[in-house]
Amino acid sequence: MSETKRSVGPVTVAAGAGTVAGYAAGAVLVWILAQIGLDASSIEEALGVLLSLAGTVLGGWLVKPGGGKRAVE
Repeated sequence: MSETKRSVGPVTVAAGAGTVAGYAAGAVLVWILAQIGLDASSIEEALGVLLSLAGTVLGGWLVKPGGGKRAVE
């Protein structure tokens, strides 16, 4: 069996970072809403999923496949 070295590419890393940042933004948004007196706990998970999806797409889109450089220059 041949051994090939595999690694995670820059697009995957950027998409993963976007997912984490998006979910964290959702949690912060729910916290801010709670501070101003609104109860957003019922939509916290849905908001986290939607913002993590947006972060994944944005993070993956900003990095060119293979090159690892920003698509927006």
